[in-house]
Amino acid sequence: MTALELSQSIGKIASILFDSIRVNVRILDGKTAYGTPRYLITPVSGTGSQWVNADRVSINPNIPENQPHAS
Repeated sequence: MTALELSQSIGKIASILFDSIRVNVRILDGKTAYGTPRYLITPVSGTGSQWVNADRVSINPNIPENQPHAS
């Protein structure tokens, strides 16, 4: 994944599986660490943020990017 592809994902809504729960998240940032693309994500509803490997995240093209973020 290129830096351009990572940057184009910022602001998009995606989902990630934590144990057996799928959570909608917003991508806040992207980077490559030791050759592995990573996203900084935050839940759409809830608090906190975490860096995760990009291959764990599924970007959902059916959810508009302007969906409000819970503070």
